[in-house]
Amino acid sequence: MDIDSYNHHRFAGWLKELFKDTPCILCGKIHEVKIHQFIDRNISPDNSRKIKTVRIICHSNFLERKETGEKLQYTVTVLPGFLIPHSRVPLPDIYKATDEYLSGRETIQQEAALIMNCQSRHSFQLYYNRICNLASKWIFFLFTVFPENIEKEIPVDMRKKWKQFKGILEEQSIIRMGFSGQIEMLYRFEYTHNTLLHKNMGLGP
Repeated sequence: MDIDSYNHHRFAGWLKELFKDTPCILCGKIHEVKIHQFIDRNISPDNSRKIKTVRIICHSNFLERKETGEKLQYTVTVLPGFLIPHSRVPLPDIYKATDEYLSGRETIQQEAALIMNCQSRHSFQLYYNRICNLASKWIFFLFTVFPENIEKEIPVDMRKKWKQFKGILEEQSIIRMGFSGQIEMLYRFEYTHNTLLHKNMGLGP
């Protein structure tokens, strides 16, 4: 699901189907998850574009909190894969800017920032530094997912590291991670980032 085709009602319907046989992210039990509300979310640095995100409610935690007084979280916003928690820059823009900067196209950081629709190079530096800090962990994680790569060394140079990361995604069958058929590199990155996010290796703060 990309930004242009995103519809919050369809996404809500998909979440309802998902949680029919997936444990609730709040209580860990399998139960019907209801939509609590739709929340406006800025998805551009200049606040010029918005979408509605989906906030779900876990009645199990709500009832337990009511009965015991324990301060359990009972609502949570679930973001589509193209968004990063606490970020107004969509993931596809961060990927494109990083790829332009690291793929030998002589892109400077200010130009990379503009690809992200940001005016300052510091906005790009923020995410670029996070990627630099996480890249080795990402590659090592993919080595565990695709053990046939385990003997390869992770390079020190960031450009080579980025190339290796992309290469693993390109070479391996994404079917193993839930996709079928051919999928563009961008969507492979989005899917992988969503997995990394749940491993505490996402680009959010």
